[in-house]
Amino acid sequence: MLVVIGPVLTRERGYTFDFWSSGDGLRRGYIYRRIEDAYYARKVEIRARDRADAEETVTCSTLDDFMRAKPEIGRAYAAAQEL
Repeated sequence: MLVVIGPVLTRERGYTFDFWSSGDGLRRGYIYRRIEDAYYARKVEIRARDRADAEETVTCSTLDDFMRAKPEIGRAYAAAQEL
């Protein structure tokens, strides 16, 4: 299963990162109050995915890279922004 992990972003109440998987689609991350906590959680997620041999993980450092990684991500992200 392909997993694409997005960058840390600023949201209304703090910082978060999103990820997309071919099985679950776009999933919003937990919102952290401190940016350091969001980066730490993202690193933990990346390491956990790296240890799972059955999954292919793509880590994106910018929102543009995240949306361009797969066409489905760009469409899902745009639809989620409209809500």
